[in-house]
Amino acid sequence: FTVTSGLLAGRLGGLRSLGGNDVITGSADADIINGNRSDDQISGLGGDDTLFGGAGNDVLKGDEGNDLLFGDLGNNTLTGGPGSDTLILRPSGGGDVVTDFENGVDFLGLPEGLTFAQLSITQGQAGTLISFGPEVLVTLNGVSSSLVTAESFKAIA
Repeated sequence: FTVTSGLLAGRLGGLRSLGGNDVITGSADADIINGNRSDDQISGLGGDDTLFGGAGNDVLKGDEGNDLLFGDLGNNTLTGGPGSDTLILRPSGGGDVVTDFENGVDFLGLPEGLTFAQLSITQGQAGTLISFGPEVLVTLNGVSSSLVTAESFKAIA
């Protein structure tokens, strides 16, 4: 891992930031990185990474591999990169922006208790808006809403 700021603790099963605005870069392995608090920039690099933004307005980049990206709380920017990535939706978490969603390759993850039938999919100026009630959960930049179907989603346990 490369860590450029903040106080971090290495942990069995992953790396977790303890606070501060951190810049965290993973390795070629399948990393688990948790930004925890504040506004973090997290890059997974190679491997099938699992990235958690935590609280704050974070930037998560999966890079190579089939990655899981959890924006968590805040208004986050998620970029999966090459591979089949899953970008997890979270009600009451803030509105995320996905920069590189590729329909038929990438997926939107539905956590327990959230179903496709509960969502509204509409076309916005920047791309597809996916809402839960009045809350916009995610904007898929540059993606036509006509391409986003039930097959674009999968349940996450």
